Amino acid sequence: MRARNIKPGYFVNDDLGALPPITRIAFAGLWCIADRAGRMEDKPKRIKVQILPYDDVDMDDILNQLHDAKFITRYIADGQEYIEIPNFSLHQNPHKHERESEIPPYSEQVHTLHSTSTVQVQYKDGDCTGQARLIPDSLIPDSLIPDSIHPGTVQEPDKGGRVPRKTKKDAAEETPEFQTFYLMYPRHVKRAIAFKAWQAAIKKTTVDRIMEALHNQLRAGVFKKDDPQYIMHPSSWLNGQCWDDDVPFTPAPPDTRPTKFRVQPIIDPETGEELEAVRTLEYPTFEAMEAAMKSMQVDRKDDTAGYWLFTEAGYAQQVEAARRKRGMFAGLVRRI
Repeated sequence: MRARNIKPGYFVNDDLGALPPITRIAFAGLWCIADRAGRMEDKPKRIKVQILPYDDVDMDDILNQLHDAKFITRYIADGQEYIEIPNFSLHQNPHKHERESEIPPYSEQVHTLHSTSTVQVQYKDGDCTGQARLIPDSLIPDSLIPDSIHPGTVQEPDKGGRVPRKTKKDAAEETPEFQTFYLMYPRHVKRAIAFKAWQAAIKKTTVDRIMEALHNQLRAGVFKKDDPQYIMHPSSWLNGQCWDDDVPFTPAPPDTRPTKFRVQPIIDPETGEELEAVRTLEYPTFEAMEAAMKSMQVDRKDDTAGYWLFTEAGYAQQVEAARRKRGMFAGLVRRI
């Protein structure tokens, strides 16, 4: 199976629309089976497995429908049965490395499939013979229409009658990883050249290695210049494999954020007894402290008293926890 192009107009083509839905789907599938010349072996069972594996249909009947409607030609050449999509090469532009067709082409003096004599195929658009019926314009892929390739310009067909299109290299799009690199890099110039250098660089090393090296060099101040024009271009940095440059180790600054906090005393609202005095709670990291404050429903800080207050629900939980703790302690004392 091969990747082919299809235009939205395919779905509103009048001639094709007169055929059953499954036949229209099959026609699109044949494009993917056909070789670069639009030919394939006429083997209905194999074709069904390739393009309609989940449908209980008669593929031979579907092919006959397309043949009768002149969307394909079923013919015999050298004793073998083949299918050809008329003027396929005018409307598709196969990959340059796709193999040349090894199937003999349909010509005027061949036997059409199920025919008993040499014939010239007649087409409903006229009485001309030997001229293959063009695939309707609505089936021509957008990518092969000149104006859709470069709006406002006209591209001349090549010697083979094909309209040139963008090559795979030209059509390459920036990757998210490159975009991140380019935004991080301190000088934004010659982006297209930088992307080409990026494509070459990731074949020599990993994206993670490049990003880590750039991050370390930024943190170490490697790019600090009085004039930005003296900072090398991103393409030069990549082409020079500067991700391997030695960078003075700069330890991360110490985390000075707090890791402990004081909470208000817990007073039993029924007895007025102090269940818990003011406490200082300490944690290994600031993040752990924040998680604990959220879990305990600490609300705001009383700057006058110097401790944090609980929400109403949080305070009720603290009272209940302190009561249970005191009850457990009293029971332990009695047992002793």
